[in-house]
Amino acid sequence: MSLAESVKEMVIESSKSNENQLQLKQWMEDDSWIQMGQELYQVNEIYKNMCNTLEHPEFKQFFQENFSDWHSTKHTLMLIKAYEAIGQKLEGLSPYSKLAILHTALQNRETRQQLVIQLNEFIKDKDSNHSLHLLPAPPMESSLNIQEFVCKKCGHVNQLDE
Repeated sequence: MSLAESVKEMVIESSKSNENQLQLKQWMEDDSWIQMGQELYQVNEIYKNMCNTLEHPEFKQFFQENFSDWHSTKHTLMLIKAYEAIGQKLEGLSPYSKLAILHTALQNRETRQQLVIQLNEFIKDKDSNHSLHLLPAPPMESSLNIQEFVCKKCGHVNQLDE
């Protein structure tokens, strides 16, 4: 059961009686929640960004389709992190170029495996100060035979020859 389904189930269970449904509705529509949310939105940049992003119709659909379970969440996170790394390393690329580079990297078995390995290490290493991103080298340089691992915080680059 997904987190959203669990929350929905809790709301349904807590509102089985008419009295509970009325209390729940009053609680959810209480102006103090709106006021508190507005204040948090103004002072907390993370909440503001999260609210803006999650309420955007395109992202809402993307999130519902790609974050429904842990497997699809990891897969989508891997794609997002790789896309981001491509954009950071190769500045000035169009979104279409980034997609083409990402797709090319995913078509290469070794590159795809390294991407999965690095994402799993990133997930396991929760206390690390380094945020690693796999970036395939551009095809014209090495036919995707070199992977660069770039630390987002310090910019340190490690290279692995396959």
